[in-house]
Amino acid sequence: MIIKSKEILPVVVVGAGPVGLAMALELALQQIPVVLIDKKNEIGKGSRAVCFAKKTLEVFAKHGVLEKILAKAEAWKTLYIYQKDKLIFTHHYQDETASVPAYANLQQYYLEEYLKEAVKNSPAINFLEGYELIDITANEEKNILLVKHEGQLKEIFAKYVIAADGVNSFVRQKLNIGFKGKIFPERFLIIDAKINLDKASARYFWFDPSFHPGKTVLMLKQPDNIWRIDFQLDPEADEKFELQPDQLNARLQRMLGDKIEFNIQWSSIYNFRCRKADRFREKNVFLIGDAAHQVSPFGARGANSGIQDAENLAWKLAWVLRNQADEALLESYAQERMPAADENILHSTRSTEFITPKTLAAKQYQLAILDLAGQHPFLASFINSGRLSTPTLYKESNLWLSKASIQFSDLRGSLFENLFVTKSKKNYWLFDLINHQKLTLLTINVDIKKIQNIITHYGLNHDMDVIEVSINENTLKDLPKITNICYLIRPDHYLLGIFEDKNIYIAIEELFRLFERSYDAAI
Repeated sequence: MIIKSKEILPVVVVGAGPVGLAMALELALQQIPVVLIDKKNEIGKGSRAVCFAKKTLEVFAKHGVLEKILAKAEAWKTLYIYQKDKLIFTHHYQDETASVPAYANLQQYYLEEYLKEAVKNSPAINFLEGYELIDITANEEKNILLVKHEGQLKEIFAKYVIAADGVNSFVRQKLNIGFKGKIFPERFLIIDAKINLDKASARYFWFDPSFHPGKTVLMLKQPDNIWRIDFQLDPEADEKFELQPDQLNARLQRMLGDKIEFNIQWSSIYNFRCRKADRFREKNVFLIGDAAHQVSPFGARGANSGIQDAENLAWKLAWVLRNQADEALLESYAQERMPAADENILHSTRSTEFITPKTLAAKQYQLAILDLAGQHPFLASFINSGRLSTPTLYKESNLWLSKASIQFSDLRGSLFENLFVTKSKKNYWLFDLINHQKLTLLTINVDIKKIQNIITHYGLNHDMDVIEVSINENTLKDLPKITNICYLIRPDHYLLGIFEDKNIYIAIEELFRLFERSYDAAI
């Protein structure tokens, strides 16, 4: 017997990994009721996704979990690269003025624990653990999900479905969405081991070290004195042999020596894989995270890019569900995030090709760069040990006030920084002032009362907050140094436009057209 739901839910999210949990929290932040289902009712083992970038940490800050994460995580900003056993390059990713660290290492099981706690404390989220999706039918008005819980079948109806069910996504396969790309032959052994090492939190990478000749090794510090170490293996390596306790111990002993004790917590083997779904949307079903795209772990682009998918999609869904924008707004999700996936795959592929060169010429290039980098520092930028995750610029996005905006083409689709600003003679981090359900019109040296009156006249109060700030020259960075300027910022912190206050009417008219609302009716 199948129990059928009587209502059509606004949104159902399938999968409660970091990306699915983040999606549910993003929707809850938008005050959209959401049902989150996952066939598991336990947290996974091993570090898995371990490195979280600045943009992702800013997302966590919105959901009240950043403080807990940073209290536990190993924050870091320095990369050390070795050739054989010699340090040849050191790089610092971020200055001290940022609101959050450049990167923070935290085992995925801790992150899931913190995010699940936030999900369960949210009145907007109904979290159904132990509910397995066994069928889905995509329709424009009503998606039908058949789920199984404790042997009982239940039919759920939803206006929108978000598939965050991982690289082997049941939803993607059921909807016959292709998943194409490249699987590299090289394999890597992950070992999580508890080690009392006198080393700072940083990213350590070796090419051809004496303890693992001819291969590469990556090492990252995690909480609880657990170090994650990734050893490159031969393509023909025997996985069962490599995962035997004696073999794992022997590898670590060669690396650490006889005097350092260690205790192995977890181990696994993975291939480099770079793949992308043919499309990120089927009617009103959307793919996010690993369900939509897969990259190799070097560069920390998997979970970070998936959480950016969630942030990008959530506010757009909310605006459509609240009738603040036409359904066409949802087309911009794939328009922005498919190129983001392409960019991540490109970086991941290039990293793979440098780390594991496939031809004699590629190997000679790698050796030449490594040999000369110590003598000529400018060549160090060519060393590719995994280009680390950074937010994608939406250069081709249609969500841009092109008529009103000052023509700084390099700022189109760019992410607004969390600047240190002054408002009413008090200092704040900008994102602490933002209502993430709305657009933010950030004004500098303008008549704010006049701007607010115009916004009220056009009935945009529910869509937009106007904030007047001054910005310290040290934090202004690359923003246009123009007086009487307005920055229109999306809920996901991307720029929607940059214009002088005299162009406010052009900007508003363009904004109505962009979200396909009636400008004439507003007048």
